[in-house]
Amino acid sequence: MLKSNAWEYEQEWRMCAVLPDADTTINFTAAPAVHLFKFPADAIEEIIVGVNADSSLTESIKNIIDRTEFSHVKVKQASVSEKEFTLCFIDL
Repeated sequence: MLKSNAWEYEQEWRMCAVLPDADTTINFTAAPAVHLFKFPADAIEEIIVGVNADSSLTESIKNIIDRTEFSHVKVKQASVSEKEFTLCFIDL
């Protein structure tokens, strides 16, 4: 999978795997299965919570970060700028 060079500033890396190699698979009756894969904790540096995310989701993310091997991960909340056509990011 490739991304346009226009997104190069994000300095993002992608990890790909085949579904049969999933460490855990969660099957649902009315939705496609979810395939979960283990990955190195240091692969994540930052989580940006979306503008419309519910506060309970934000709290859940912060709780997981605080009590796991992901305590080094920065958590930020996205918000819409009141002055410009852009997003702002607030450290949580």
